[in-house]
Amino acid sequence: VMNPAWKGSVTDPSIGNGSILFSYEENYKSIFYNVNITTGSTTNLGSGDWKFELPYWTNTARKEVGQWAMYRPGLGWLHGAVVCTDPGSIHSIQLLDSASGNYIGAANPASIPAGSSLQITYNYSRG
Repeated sequence: VMNPAWKGSVTDPSIGNGSILFSYEENYKSIFYNVNITTGSTTNLGSGDWKFELPYWTNTARKEVGQWAMYRPGLGWLHGAVVCTDPGSIHSIQLLDSASGNYIGAANPASIPAGSSLQITYNYSRG
């Protein structure tokens, strides 16, 4: 089992006084992976695009996708697809914005205020 983590492509984010919960369930070779993040006033978003490391390797022959949604107080909702982008030694997922087609990270979207809530769901086959 790997240790799920929230990473930045340049520098890693830190949760500060926000909250982060990684959870997963395993049913034979199927993994049901969830991430919930709520930003706080001292949350550091890091820099670059975000990646979320998976608890188990993924079967890279299959192209599973998931979904994510983010609520930003005063700004509304964003959502998109979750894609496996790192089939190397540490398997990771990234968040693709359905409106812009860009990966989500510290600078995209431009504003992620304290109290923002991010939910990620990704179901995949264990490698």
